[in-house]
Amino acid sequence: MASMPLASSYVIAAPSNNYPPELGMGQVVKTFVALVFVLGCIFFIGWAMQRLQKLNPSRSSAIKVVSVTPLSTKERLVLVQAGEVQILLGVSAGKMDKLHVFDQPIVVENSNEEAPFASKLNQYLKRSQQE
Repeated sequence: MASMPLASSYVIAAPSNNYPPELGMGQVVKTFVALVFVLGCIFFIGWAMQRLQKLNPSRSSAIKVVSVTPLSTKERLVLVQAGEVQILLGVSAGKMDKLHVFDQPIVVENSNEEAPFASKLNQYLKRSQQE
């Protein structure tokens, strides 16, 4: 008996459809709404962080920076007042060194003169806070 090939051993593959499904208008709208939602969340978080920083200022009245003098692009001298004592610090990119401690204050803090840019910036910030 000659062996006959069985019909089940030959499989005719159906043509495959490897094309991505077409995007309908509903899917485009869903994607756009999701994008707007994510961007809205980002802007809301930024706005909320800005408002929360105004409610709780991180300024301490016990320690103040009295004066800063840049020596180079990465180094500067900083005069800090802690209570009644003033400390001269050398600040660089990688470290901070205490250079001298003054028992008597050396800088009079009554100088209210601001640079022109600083005064204009303060006026703008006050105006934006009132709005």
